[in-house]
Order: sequence, then structure tokens, then C-alpha cells
Amino acid sequence: MIFVTCGGGLVPIAQCTRRAIKKGGFGAFAGEKPADLMNRKKMVVAGDPRVTAQLGTPVTESGAGSSFTQFGSSASVSFTQTLTGPKGTGTVRYDAEYRDGKWEEKEFFFKGPDGAIDFRATAAPAVPAAPTAEKPAP
Repeated sequence: MIFVTCGGGLVPIAQCTRRAIKKGGFGAFAGEKPADLMNRKKMVVAGDPRVTAQLGTPVTESGAGSSFTQFGSSASVSFTQTLTGPKGTGTVRYDAEYRDGKWEEKEFFFKGPDGAIDFRATAAPAVPAAPTAEKPAP
């Protein structure tokens, strides 16, 4: 086990990383904080109909692992999350780097029982707009 100084004491490195992510990172970011970014990406996957089609509902989370590293004004964040539903189990993987005031996604995919979804390459299916009543011609 590796120990580091974090929050005024000597703690396991994983604990320090979790503290930093919960607080939004080790430093100030002009854009989205790491914890907010990860939570938003998890919501994207959880709300995607392609994911729920593979896993069914309800979907539960387990087996989360995450890391955050900062080097001066640059940083990287990654997480892996296991999702389980009545139809099977899948994994979410996300990696991003922070440079020049913005996050750049390196990897963002879901791998489930029926195949993989690359969220960087494909958008979620559009939800049809509600029908509108047409006005009769004058």
C-alpha cells in the first residue's frame, strides 16, 4: 500500500484521491470540476436508452474505481463503473485530460452484454418532439 500526505496526515493514496475527487480536485479549474464531470458522465450513461435496452431496468451501480491526477495546470481523470440490470451487467469507462481550461475526452464507452457503445462517436437516439397542433389555413 502506498501512503501520501493528504489533508494534514499520512493516508493511503486511494483515500487521498477519493477526498480530492469529492472536493472537486486538488486545484482550481476554470471549467467543470472533476467530481462534477464524472457525475455528469455517469448520468449520461444511466439515462441512455441504448444502455437500458441492454441491461433492463432498474440499473444499479457497483464496483466503482476512479483516479484524479494534477500536474500544474493540467490534470487527468478516469473512472470505471459496473452497471447491473435484470438482463445483464456492463461496464462504463471514462478518461479525460484537462488542458488550456477545458476537458478533452480520451475515452467514454459502455460495454454491455449486447455490445459496446462509444459515447464519443455516437449520440443517444433523439427523442421525438411532441406533436403540435397545426393551425388551419385562413
